[in-house]
Amino acid sequence: MEEMNHRKALGVSLKAFAGLMVVVCVVYQIVTPSVRFANMWFSYLVGTVLYAIGFLMALSKTQGK
Repeated sequence: MEEMNHRKALGVSLKAFAGLMVVVCVVYQIVTPSVRFANMWFSYLVGTVLYAIGFLMALSKTQGK
């Protein structure tokens, strides 16, 4: 049970970090007119992948005893 709570907390933390990362990228892109989406696609990709991993970790269930 404790491992499941730890995994869920880690998943939620990872989702929050990924969301913050994507928001920072969007704000930076809005503030800096010379930056285009093509220059930041990797940051968006990493943020999306981290969010998906966090989502799956938060939903996953460990094998019961």
